[in-house]
Amino acid sequence: MATAISMAPLHGNPKKRGRKGSFAGLPEEEKKKRFLERNRKAAQKCREKKKVVIEQLKSDADVAQKIFEDLDLEVKRLRTVNEHLYHLKEEHQATQHTRGM
Repeated sequence: MATAISMAPLHGNPKKRGRKGSFAGLPEEEKKKRFLERNRKAAQKCREKKKVVIEQLKSDADVAQKIFEDLDLEVKRLRTVNEHLYHLKEEHQATQHTRGM
């Protein structure tokens, strides 16, 4: 029994035309005009997207900075508490050592 071999292209739909086909039959000047207009729109969309991304990054950086400042204050507070507890321990050990004599 023989099997049929398809001669269809390996990629894409052969009935669909690519971008080049969208300008088929137009004068070169009109093709260039349409291309430039499409390119202008794409560039504007890209700039707008970039602006949104930059604003989000700035917002994220502000939040991270605030968290860092809060944590820095907490570290300073805990160091002060630790120092105070260390001194209390030293005083307690000194009084215990004195009582033991």
